[in-house]
Amino acid sequence: MDEPEELAALIAQLNTQADPAHADWTAGMHGLIAQGLAVLPGLLPLLDHEQSLIRLRAQRVLERVSHDWLATQIVEQPLRRRVARASALLWTRNGAYDWQAESQHRQAAMARWQDWLAAPAVPASSPP
Repeated sequence: MDEPEELAALIAQLNTQADPAHADWTAGMHGLIAQGLAVLPGLLPLLDHEQSLIRLRAQRVLERVSHDWLATQIVEQPLRRRVARASALLWTRNGAYDWQAESQHRQAAMARWQDWLAAPAVPASSPP
């Protein structure tokens, strides 16, 4: 999904119906999140977009999609601690992406996420 039209469509969806109280969330993001891991290959290039708000929203979608996927893979215990720990570990292992970081750091994290997407797995120290 590296085609300019497809990226433009994702950006448009990221910016659909902005929540005035929460700039990092829009109604359109929920539709992207609902697509699950399938949306991530096209979304990852937006993590290095020139506009910081696009990067922030793309990060929020990545956070939610990866967390939701882990929740389908892990037998949860009360208070969701297992999923939360696995999510934090996955985030760290994939470069701890930060939308405010320098481009080189964002790109390094993007590459790790692309590698992970080739064979998504629960982080090794996370119990099933």
